[in-house]
Amino acid sequence: MNVLLAESDPRLADVYADFLRGLGHRVRVVSGASATLDQIQGWPPDVVILDMAVTSTERSLLEHPVVQASGIPVVAVAAGATERLGRECLHQGAVDFLPKPVSFERLTAIISWLEIYAVEGGERRRLPRAPARIPMHVRAETQWTSLDLSPVGVKMPPQAWIEPGATVSLLFALPDGGAPLHLKAVFSRAEADGHIFTFVNLSDAEFKRLADYTRNAAPPVTVRPVQATAPVLTAG
Repeated sequence: MNVLLAESDPRLADVYADFLRGLGHRVRVVSGASATLDQIQGWPPDVVILDMAVTSTERSLLEHPVVQASGIPVVAVAAGATERLGRECLHQGAVDFLPKPVSFERLTAIISWLEIYAVEGGERRRLPRAPARIPMHVRAETQWTSLDLSPVGVKMPPQAWIEPGATVSLLFALPDGGAPLHLKAVFSRAEADGHIFTFVNLSDAEFKRLADYTRNAAPPVTVRPVQATAPVLTAG
Protein backbone atom coordinates (compact mmCIF):
# COMPACT_ATOMS: atom_id res chain seq x y z
CA MET A 1 0.00 0.00 0.00
CA ASN A 2 0.94 3.65 -0.30
CA VAL A 3 1.45 4.91 3.25
CA LEU A 4 1.89 8.61 4.03
CA LEU A 5 3.71 9.10 7.32
CA ALA A 6 3.23 12.63 8.73
CA GLU A 7 5.58 12.65 11.72
CA SER A 8 7.04 15.62 13.62
CA ASP A 9 9.99 13.70 15.11
CA PRO A 10 12.56 12.81 12.40
CA ARG A 11 14.04 9.98 14.46
CA LEU A 12 10.67 8.30 14.92
CA ALA A 13 9.85 8.95 11.27
CA ASP A 14 12.93 6.96 10.22
CA VAL A 15 12.04 4.07 12.55
CA TYR A 16 8.39 3.88 11.46
CA ALA A 17 9.24 4.29 7.77
CA ASP A 18 11.85 1.51 7.85
CA PHE A 19 9.43 -0.77 9.66
CA LEU A 20 6.60 -0.15 7.19
CA ARG A 21 8.88 -0.58 4.18
CA GLY A 22 10.04 -3.82 5.71
CA LEU A 23 6.41 -4.97 5.59
CA GLY A 24 6.37 -4.24 1.86
CA HIS A 25 4.60 -0.87 1.82
CA ARG A 26 5.56 2.21 -0.18
CA VAL A 27 6.17 5.01 2.32
CA ARG A 28 6.55 8.76 1.94
CA VAL A 29 7.55 10.84 4.96
CA VAL A 30 6.51 14.46 5.60
CA SER A 31 6.81 16.64 8.68
CA GLY A 32 4.55 19.61 7.98
CA ALA A 33 0.90 20.32 7.35
CA SER A 34 1.37 21.79 3.87
CA ALA A 35 3.41 18.81 2.66
CA THR A 36 0.85 16.42 4.14
CA LEU A 37 -2.00 18.08 2.25
CA ASP A 38 0.03 18.18 -0.98
CA GLN A 39 0.70 14.43 -0.78
CA ILE A 40 -2.94 13.62 -0.01
CA GLN A 41 -4.03 15.57 -3.09
CA GLY A 42 -1.22 14.58 -5.43
CA TRP A 43 -0.02 11.05 -4.65
CA PRO A 44 -2.51 9.95 -3.12
CA PRO A 45 -1.84 7.51 -0.26
CA ASP A 46 -4.03 4.57 0.73
CA VAL A 47 -3.63 5.41 4.41
CA VAL A 48 -2.19 8.32 6.42
CA ILE A 49 -0.42 7.89 9.75
CA LEU A 50 -0.79 11.33 11.27
CA ASP A 51 1.16 12.62 14.24
CA MET A 52 -1.25 15.04 15.93
CA ALA A 53 1.67 17.45 16.47
CA VAL A 54 1.51 18.09 12.69
CA THR A 55 -1.19 20.73 12.63
CA SER A 56 -2.69 23.27 10.24
CA THR A 57 -2.77 26.66 12.01
CA GLU A 58 -4.80 26.12 15.18
CA ARG A 59 -6.85 23.13 14.14
CA SER A 60 -6.24 19.45 13.66
CA LEU A 61 -5.49 18.26 10.15
CA LEU A 62 -8.30 15.76 10.68
CA GLU A 63 -10.70 18.69 10.35
CA HIS A 64 -9.12 20.08 7.18
CA PRO A 65 -11.48 19.96 4.15
CA VAL A 66 -8.81 18.29 1.99
CA VAL A 67 -8.42 15.44 4.46
CA GLN A 68 -12.14 15.02 5.03
CA ALA A 69 -12.98 15.14 1.32
CA SER A 70 -10.30 12.59 0.40
CA GLY A 71 -11.96 9.67 2.19
CA ILE A 72 -8.50 8.32 2.98
CA PRO A 73 -8.35 6.49 6.33
CA VAL A 74 -6.22 8.30 8.90
CA VAL A 75 -4.56 6.64 11.89
CA ALA A 76 -3.89 9.35 14.49
CA VAL A 77 -0.91 9.03 16.84
CA ALA A 78 0.11 11.29 19.71
CA ALA A 79 2.64 11.64 22.50
CA GLY A 80 1.18 12.20 25.94
CA ALA A 81 -2.08 10.70 24.67
CA THR A 82 -5.19 11.09 26.79
CA GLU A 83 -8.60 9.50 26.50
CA ARG A 84 -10.07 12.93 25.74
CA LEU A 85 -7.66 13.45 22.84
CA GLY A 86 -8.46 9.97 21.56
CA ARG A 87 -12.19 10.71 21.63
CA GLU A 88 -11.64 14.00 19.79
CA CYS A 89 -9.56 12.35 17.06
CA LEU A 90 -12.10 9.59 16.53
CA HIS A 91 -14.96 12.09 16.45
CA GLN A 92 -13.02 14.08 13.83
CA GLY A 93 -12.78 11.02 11.60
CA ALA A 94 -9.65 9.04 12.50
CA VAL A 95 -10.14 5.30 12.05
CA ASP A 96 -7.89 4.57 15.03
CA PHE A 97 -5.90 6.42 17.69
CA LEU A 98 -2.54 5.13 18.92
CA PRO A 99 -0.44 6.56 21.75
CA LYS A 100 3.31 7.02 21.30
CA PRO A 101 5.47 5.04 21.41
CA VAL A 102 3.39 3.19 18.83
CA SER A 103 3.15 -0.57 19.27
CA PHE A 104 4.60 -2.25 16.17
CA GLU A 105 2.19 -5.15 16.71
CA ARG A 106 -0.82 -2.81 16.73
CA LEU A 107 0.50 -0.78 13.78
CA THR A 108 0.97 -3.98 11.77
CA ALA A 109 -2.54 -5.13 12.63
CA ILE A 110 -4.31 -1.89 11.65
CA ILE A 111 -2.29 -1.49 8.43
CA SER A 112 -2.95 -5.11 7.45
CA TRP A 113 -6.65 -4.63 8.05
CA LEU A 114 -6.68 -1.42 5.99
CA GLU A 115 -5.06 -3.16 3.01
CA ILE A 116 -8.52 -4.26 1.86
CA TYR A 117 -9.43 -0.58 1.69
CA ALA A 118 -6.83 0.21 -0.99
CA VAL A 119 -7.88 1.95 -4.21
CA GLU A 120 -8.83 -0.32 -7.10
CA GLY A 121 -9.80 0.96 -10.52
CA GLY A 122 -9.87 4.56 -9.32
CA GLU A 123 -12.62 3.90 -6.77
CA ARG A 124 -12.10 3.92 -3.02
CA ARG A 125 -14.20 1.43 -1.09
CA ARG A 126 -15.79 2.03 2.28
CA LEU A 127 -14.03 0.61 5.27
CA PRO A 128 -14.99 -3.07 5.53
CA ARG A 129 -17.58 -4.11 8.07
CA ALA A 130 -19.06 -7.48 8.90
CA PRO A 131 -22.84 -7.80 9.16
CA ALA A 132 -23.38 -8.59 12.83
CA ARG A 133 -26.58 -8.41 14.86
CA ILE A 134 -25.12 -8.58 18.35
CA PRO A 135 -27.00 -7.47 21.51
CA MET A 136 -25.01 -4.75 23.26
CA HIS A 137 -25.79 -3.44 26.73
CA VAL A 138 -25.38 0.33 26.95
CA ARG A 139 -26.91 0.90 30.34
CA ALA A 140 -28.29 -1.48 32.91
CA GLU A 141 -31.76 -0.99 31.43
CA THR A 142 -30.80 -0.35 27.78
CA GLN A 143 -29.85 -2.81 25.06
CA TRP A 144 -29.05 -2.06 21.43
CA THR A 145 -28.56 -4.56 18.62
CA SER A 146 -25.67 -3.83 16.28
CA LEU A 147 -26.08 -3.65 12.51
CA ASP A 148 -22.46 -4.32 11.59
CA LEU A 149 -19.03 -4.44 13.18
CA SER A 150 -15.41 -3.64 12.33
CA PRO A 151 -12.18 -3.84 14.35
CA VAL A 152 -12.46 -0.13 15.10
CA GLY A 153 -16.17 0.44 15.61
CA VAL A 154 -19.79 -0.59 15.34
CA LYS A 155 -22.92 0.63 13.58
CA MET A 156 -26.10 0.89 15.61
CA PRO A 157 -29.68 1.77 14.67
CA PRO A 158 -30.22 5.54 14.98
CA GLN A 159 -30.55 6.70 18.59
CA ALA A 160 -32.44 9.97 18.98
CA TRP A 161 -31.23 10.73 22.50
CA ILE A 162 -27.48 10.75 21.87
CA GLU A 163 -25.39 13.62 20.47
CA PRO A 164 -22.29 13.33 18.21
CA GLY A 165 -19.12 13.18 20.28
CA ALA A 166 -20.84 11.47 23.21
CA THR A 167 -19.14 8.45 24.76
CA VAL A 168 -20.94 5.24 25.72
CA SER A 169 -19.86 2.05 27.46
CA LEU A 170 -20.71 -1.14 25.56
CA LEU A 171 -20.87 -4.63 27.02
CA PHE A 172 -21.29 -7.45 24.51
CA ALA A 173 -20.22 -10.97 23.63
CA LEU A 174 -18.82 -11.83 20.22
CA PRO A 175 -20.13 -15.11 18.82
CA ASP A 176 -16.61 -16.55 18.98
CA GLY A 177 -16.86 -18.24 22.37
CA GLY A 178 -14.59 -15.74 24.10
CA ALA A 179 -15.20 -13.62 27.18
CA PRO A 180 -17.55 -10.61 26.91
CA LEU A 181 -16.00 -7.32 25.81
CA HIS A 182 -16.50 -4.12 27.79
CA LEU A 183 -15.49 -1.22 25.55
CA LYS A 184 -15.86 2.53 25.43
CA ALA A 185 -17.00 4.04 22.14
CA VAL A 186 -17.56 7.55 20.84
CA PHE A 187 -20.48 8.50 18.56
CA SER A 188 -18.36 9.62 15.60
CA ARG A 189 -20.92 10.20 12.84
CA ALA A 190 -24.45 9.59 11.64
CA GLU A 191 -25.27 7.75 8.42
CA ALA A 192 -28.62 7.41 6.73
CA ASP A 193 -29.25 3.94 8.12
CA GLY A 194 -27.47 4.11 11.47
CA HIS A 195 -25.02 5.72 13.88
CA ILE A 196 -21.30 4.91 13.83
CA PHE A 197 -19.54 4.43 17.17
CA THR A 198 -15.75 4.20 17.19
CA PHE A 199 -14.02 2.23 19.93
CA VAL A 200 -11.72 4.14 22.30
CA ASN A 201 -8.44 2.83 23.78
CA LEU A 202 -8.63 -0.70 22.46
CA SER A 203 -5.89 -2.98 23.69
CA ASP A 204 -3.85 -4.91 21.11
CA ALA A 205 -5.61 -8.12 22.17
CA GLU A 206 -9.07 -6.53 21.81
CA PHE A 207 -8.23 -5.15 18.37
CA LYS A 208 -6.88 -8.54 17.22
CA ARG A 209 -9.98 -10.34 18.45
CA LEU A 210 -12.31 -7.91 16.69
CA ALA A 211 -10.18 -8.05 13.53
CA ASP A 212 -10.18 -11.85 13.51
CA TYR A 213 -13.96 -11.97 13.93
CA THR A 214 -14.55 -9.31 11.27
CA ARG A 215 -12.23 -11.04 8.81
CA ASN A 216 -14.05 -14.34 9.23
CA ALA A 217 -17.55 -12.84 9.13
CA ALA A 218 -17.13 -10.25 6.37
CA PRO A 219 -17.92 -11.06 2.71
CA PRO A 220 -14.79 -11.99 0.70
CA VAL A 221 -12.97 -9.13 -1.02
CA THR A 222 -10.13 -8.82 -3.50
CA VAL A 223 -6.96 -7.47 -1.90
CA ARG A 224 -4.50 -5.56 -4.03
CA PRO A 225 -1.14 -7.40 -3.77
CA VAL A 226 1.77 -5.69 -2.03
CA GLN A 227 5.32 -6.29 -3.25
CA ALA A 228 7.97 -6.64 -0.61
CA THR A 229 10.77 -4.06 -0.95
CA ALA A 230 12.90 -4.73 2.11
CA PRO A 231 13.42 -7.29 4.85
CA VAL A 232 11.26 -6.94 7.93
CA LEU A 233 12.75 -4.59 10.52
CA THR A 234 12.98 -6.14 13.97
CA ALA A 235 11.83 -3.73 16.67
CA GLY A 236 14.33 -3.60 19.48
